[in-house]
Order: sequence, then C-alpha cells, then structure tokens
Amino acid sequence: MQLRRLFYGVKGAVRLATYASFWKWAMTDEAKRRIQILSFWEKHGLPATPEAFGTKRRTLFLWKAILKKAHGDVEALSPRSKRPQTLRRRIWPLSYSPTTAPSS
Repeated sequence: MQLRRLFYGVKGAVRLATYASFWKWAMTDEAKRRIQILSFWEKHGLPATPEAFGTKRRTLFLWKAILKKAHGDVEALSPRSKRPQTLRRRIWPLSYSPTTAPSS
C-alpha cells in the first residue's frame, strides 16, 4: 500500500495542522454547559430544565435554533461579543474645543 504525504516539504505544514486541529476541537466551557443543558432538556423535558439550571424557556429555544443553524457545530453555542456593531460616533462642532468651552 502506498502512502501519500500531502504536505511533504512544505515548511510549517505540521504547525498549521496542529493549530487547525486545536481550533476545530477546542470548545469553551460555556458551550459545554449549554450542550449539557440542551441534552438535559431532551431527556427530562421542558418543565424540569429551567428549574434545574435557572435558564429561561426562550433561551433554550434560542440555543436550539443556533445549534440547528450551525448544523450541529457545538462551537456556535460559545458566547459572542456583546459590543454593539454600530457604535455612536462623537461629532464635535469645528468651533468647539474642550479648553474654550463656555463656563456655566
């Protein structure tokens, strides 16, 4: 049987493969907790889950929809940044400067 080495002679290929496998299989603790809660929900039903974990019903359905949209990729359940996508921009008039501001 002949073995094929795809990246033979490519400098850094092993390091790249190591990074790729780490990021593919690395799962945050919060994603693990959410998967555990969803599996508890499937096993014990909806009334028991919010009582056991303190999560709201709407949150459970949201996590389930996120998981379905990601085609079962558990990493999609990792918490995202809460920073707004559109930030307020400070617009100062050209004639205004903080040092020459009128005093009240």
